[in-house]
Amino acid sequence: HKETKQRFAMKKINKQNLMLRNQIQQAFVERDILTFAENPFVVSMYCSFETRRHLCMVMEYVE
Repeated sequence: HKETKQRFAMKKINKQNLMLRNQIQQAFVERDILTFAENPFVVSMYCSFETRRHLCMVMEYVE
């Protein structure tokens, strides 16, 4: 983030690859798990969105 200097990680998944590998449902399950998981060993997800070609998940950045 430009103002706060906070870092985020973004996972960008190609929708076409998900369809070819029949993994669409798995991607949505992953999103749902990260949305509701409250565990110190699991990264937090701040938001998710999609573009015409990609599913994107914005998550906690871990060093």
